[in-house]
Amino acid sequence: MDSILVGSGTILVLGGLAGLVYCIVSLRRSISMSTDDSQLRERIRKVLPIKLASFCIAMVGLAIVLVSILI
Repeated sequence: MDSILVGSGTILVLGGLAGLVYCIVSLRRSISMSTDDSQLRERIRKVLPIKLASFCIAMVGLAIVLVSILI
């Protein structure tokens, strides 16, 4: 049972980290290619929900791993 919880938590953490890396790479590309501030702000508005969801998924995964280790 514990190995299932640790495995699922690890998968969630890695998925959340992958989403955060995607956001970082996407915004770095936007910064280097954008010439207008309004385009950059629009891109940031589009990426912000993905960043927040990825962060929450990673935190839930960490909580699952922590709880399964403590049990």
